[in-house]
Parts: sequence; C-alpha cells; structure tokens
Amino acid sequence: MFVYVLATLRIISLGAIIFLRMGDSKPFKDEYKRVLLNVENQPELEEKIKILKNFVNTHSQNKITAKAEEKIKEIQNIIYQTTMDDADKLCINNEYEKAVVVYTEYLKKYPTGNYSSLIRHKINEISLIIDKRDYDELLKLSQDNNIDRVYSYAQYLEKHPKGQHIDEVEQLVLDMAEEYYTFFSKEINKCENQENWEKCFQLCSTYINIYPKYKRTDEISSLRDYFLNKLRDKRTLAKLIKNAEQKG
Repeated sequence: MFVYVLATLRIISLGAIIFLRMGDSKPFKDEYKRVLLNVENQPELEEKIKILKNFVNTHSQNKITAKAEEKIKEIQNIIYQTTMDDADKLCINNEYEKAVVVYTEYLKKYPTGNYSSLIRHKINEISLIIDKRDYDELLKLSQDNNIDRVYSYAQYLEKHPKGQHIDEVEQLVLDMAEEYYTFFSKEINKCENQENWEKCFQLCSTYINIYPKYKRTDEISSLRDYFLNKLRDKRTLAKLIKNAEQKG
C-alpha cells in the first residue's frame, strides 16, 4: 500500500511539473504571440479584452495566461483613464450632464469592475454640482414675475427627485399656486371659447402634474375628464365625417 501511494504521488508531481512547463513550451508561446498580434490589430479596447479573456478561459492556468491577465488589467486601466480624461474635459467646459453620461456608459460595461466604486463617487459629486447650478438658476427666476418660472420649478423637481433643495423648490411652487390658477383660468376660458378641447385637456394635465395634491386639483381633474369627453366626441365626429366623405 505504501509503495502504491508513493507511486501515485510521484505521478501527480510529474503531472504538475509537466502542467507548469506547458506554459513555457514553444507551441504555447507561439500561440500567445498570435493572440497578442490579433489584440494589437483590434481598434477597440473592449475587443482586445474580449480576445485575451477568451485565451485565458480556454487554457489552463500557467505563466502565459498570467501574462494575458496582466495585459487585460493594463487595457482596463487605459479604458478607465480615458473615461476619466474625457469626463474631466467635459466638466472643465461645464458640460456636467455629458460627463455623467460618460461615467454611466462605463458602469454599464463594467458594473463590478475595479473602478466602479470610484466612478459612482464621481457621478455623485457631479450630480451635486448640477443640483446646485440648477437651484441657483431658479433663485434668479424667482425674482421674475413671468408665470413660466413655475414650469422651471417643476422641471427641477422632476430632474432632481432627491436633490438637496427639494423643500425650498416645493415651497416656491406652492407660493405660486393661486397666481398659476388665475393664469390657468384665463387660458381655459380662451381655449374653451375656441372649442380647442385638446389644449384645454393639456392645460388641465399640466396643472395636475405641477400641483398633484393642491386643494383645487380634484376640481381640475373633473374638468379634465369633461374636456377629454369633448375631445373624444370631436374625434368621433371627425371620423364619422371622413367615413361619410369616403362613401360619398
């Protein structure tokens, strides 16, 4: 039994030595050189990584596959640095939204990569900058009497659902409630007199979107249903007229 076990261990050891030396064999090295040549001919960095990963995954672990894995890390570092450089250039030009897109695209490709946490941190930093910039713009608008400023407030709330200035902007919207209702009533009268039911419906929908929980919202919701029925009647009538004309 002892002799049998000893012989088995020797076979295993010999196999391990052969396995390790396979990475140093000329055919294996030549194959890796061909892979590297193919990698160099690829214009896209992602394609280079794909080829190298395929080489690593289809061969047993050895010195050559270790080199391939190091090569993969080098290319990933290049991709990361390129992403950072592109985003930094955009930030210098105050194109923060575009920078976020660059970072987001990186995360889509490498959601669990070595740099994913750093990229997420960058996105968070830029989001705070965008939030402050947009809020500062709203403060400038608040000094204006133009009714359109309420739409800018609503856009901020939609764009920054977790923004740092949500409470302040919601208060700005609320402060304009009666002013906007006066504007809304005048516009409704105009389009109703013109029987422009589509515009009436849109005005109601816009009001409800801006003031979903205001005291007049139920009233305007019912008004919107009324205009929707008018709009359906109008479209039904138009369809009937068209059918009648087609039939002479």
